[in-house]
Amino acid sequence: RKSVTLSTRVLASGAPVSAASAQRSAHCAEVLRLAGWSVQHVGRQGDQGVDVIAELRGTRAAIQCKKYTRRAGNAAVQQIVAGKRHHAAQIAVVACPAGYTRAAQELADSNAVLLLTHTDLARLESIARVP
Repeated sequence: RKSVTLSTRVLASGAPVSAASAQRSAHCAEVLRLAGWSVQHVGRQGDQGVDVIAELRGTRAAIQCKKYTRRAGNAAVQQIVAGKRHHAAQIAVVACPAGYTRAAQELADSNAVLLLTHTDLARLESIARVP
């Protein structure tokens, strides 16, 4: 397997600078492509919280890619819950290298959202148990 690396600058809040947003989404899309998923890179203004739509054998995943240096919170989970429905996906994923707050984990549990790292995306098929 090829490895894909991504480096971005981040704000003091831990949020990525806006110029890195497209690069972050493209990185997630490439990881999924290398893992065999058909990928549509949708991260842009009005994306309803979804950066990447990935499909494998008829199963659609809505993915939000964060490049925070701090743990992602509830907002990321809320956005992907809405985006999953909007894009008619069966799987909702937030990918963040720094982990998640307890509140985000609780909200994800009650909404069947997968909280992963960018590295985990390469194993999304098995993590999500895609038929």
